[in-house]
Amino acid sequence: MSTERLGRECEVFTRYLAGRPPTPYVVRRYADAHAVLANMEPRDGHGRWLLRVARTGPLSCRIADAWARLAAPRSALRNKLVVLLAILEVSPPFAAALDQPRGGRALEWARISVSGMVSLLALLVGLVLFLPVRLISGARDR
Repeated sequence: MSTERLGRECEVFTRYLAGRPPTPYVVRRYADAHAVLANMEPRDGHGRWLLRVARTGPLSCRIADAWARLAAPRSALRNKLVVLLAILEVSPPFAAALDQPRGGRALEWARISVSGMVSLLALLVGLVLFLPVRLISGARDR
């Protein structure tokens, strides 16, 4: 995959995970990870479809990720997100923002509750969007 395409992918995925664009350092490390890690590219039609949808924007990435958590936990999309999250957790300014609670205990519980509801909604949309593709591609790819 080209460095430019990985950069665009990193941009979308970082906005999904951290709510802001990546730094040049994050983009470089993300590209470096693709050069040395296995399982960073989809192996079947379902995985390609998940990745294609996830790359279109942070909202679609949330939906694809919610579906992949249940239906494709070892997919290229999940691998990419885990690797990127690891990079973000050790990269300023993302490290502090990802690890620190904001606004006290009550506000953090409210955020967790809202995040859970949004994830459930994303999963329901993902079910409608990805289950048919999974069934079709699974039958074809075997």
